[in-house]
Amino acid sequence: AHPRGRHFHHRPGLKARWEKVFSACADTGVAIEINGFPRRQDLDPDLARLAVDQGCEIILASDAHAVPHLEFDAYASAIAMRAEVPRDRILNVRHADEFEAWLADR
Repeated sequence: AHPRGRHFHHRPGLKARWEKVFSACADTGVAIEINGFPRRQDLDPDLARLAVDQGCEIILASDAHAVPHLEFDAYASAIAMRAEVPRDRILNVRHADEFEAWLADR
C-alpha cells in the first residue's frame, strides 16, 4: 500500500490525522510500508518516525514492478535511517522465522 498515495508531479498525497491512523494500525497489528520508489517515497521520514512513535511495525519496500526497480529498496532503507526507525521494528529485516511468526499472529 501507499499510505498517502503520493506520486511526485501527479498528486501531493493525502492529508489525514496520521497520529490516529498509525495508532489504529498499531492497535490492530497492521504494518506500515516505507515505499522507496523514487516517484513515491511514501512515507517520508517525518511520517515514518510518527508511525514508529505510535507503535507501528514497518515494512521496507521497493515497489518493484520490474527487476531493475529492486534497487529502490535502498531508498526505503535510507528513509528508515533518516527517520531513525529502530531495526527491531522493521519486519523484513528480521530472521525469516520471526517474520513468519509475526505473520501467523495476524
